[in-house]
Amino acid sequence: MEKKIVILMLMISALFVSGCGSTTPGSASDTCGTSSSNAATKITYAFCERISACTTTTCSSCTTNLVLTKQIADDFAVPVEENSTAWQEVVDGVDAGTYVADTTVLSACIDDLAAITCDELENGYDESSPTDYENVENLVDDQICNVFE
Repeated sequence: MEKKIVILMLMISALFVSGCGSTTPGSASDTCGTSSSNAATKITYAFCERISACTTTTCSSCTTNLVLTKQIADDFAVPVEENSTAWQEVVDGVDAGTYVADTTVLSACIDDLAAITCDELENGYDESSPTDYENVENLVDDQICNVFE
């Protein structure tokens, strides 16, 4: 009887463990997407993958809120006045052909964003204010990420 209980407990434990990691916030497998051809969307995904890997913020929540910030467009050399253009407008502008990315610079920038550590992330994102992306500009190396110049 005890052997059956132990086996049953092991089976139940295996069921719980098998569900771990698929889209759990804070896990590297919480990917935001990579299939977009839109350079601004790729940047959004790169940011949000790091944020979701280091915090409990999901990619969905991050992408929904990051596109609202007006703080980052100029950090990627989008030719707009500082703090004047929501990131969603940049995404739409890329789709419309208004903003064109240098693909070589974009690739280097994506790599740089992907290398942001969880400790570094604290300089640009505060999980206690999960809809506030105003300081993510502190994470952008504008020597590397002048994508739209």
